[in-house]
Amino acid sequence: SLAVVRGAAGALTTDFLETSAVAEALQDAAFFYATAFVLSTPPRAACVLRLADVAEERRRVFALNLSSAGLLPKVFADVQKLLPKCSFVFGNLEELRIFARLSGWSESPEVAMPLLTGLLAADGVAVITAGADPTLLAKSGSFFSVAVPSVPGQEIVDTNGCGDAFVGGFLSKAV
Repeated sequence: SLAVVRGAAGALTTDFLETSAVAEALQDAAFFYATAFVLSTPPRAACVLRLADVAEERRRVFALNLSSAGLLPKVFADVQKLLPKCSFVFGNLEELRIFARLSGWSESPEVAMPLLTGLLAADGVAVITAGADPTLLAKSGSFFSVAVPSVPGQEIVDTNGCGDAFVGGFLSKAV
């Protein structure tokens, strides 16, 4: 499950990870998931980097969401530090294009996605959503797409949170 308290991440520090309740929860965690939004300040970035280290030390899954094309230039260095620890990286086409541009790569998904997977942990998977267009996946140099079921426009009320819901569903089946 995912519980969000907007602004709670503002108080996030590595000391928080050492509290008994959090340390106990981390001990039992099967996988770890973070968004690039949390990387926006040095204390929070340090916390996410520590979580990634914990996941790696315990041989658990660590997944990262690129979160925002506008944010990526600001957190790019920390994202690069995290990618080698990632079993999964999620994003959308715009985020992939910005990441590719920042990396000096072609912005073509067919080129950028296999390069991105080369930065991930062994057997890492890159998953890029494209709205109503097929979702793109890359793993170990392979690249493929998966069709997205059509939803009639009149049934769409709000797309906020769709990416988060997708990641939750994906990870619930993948790990």
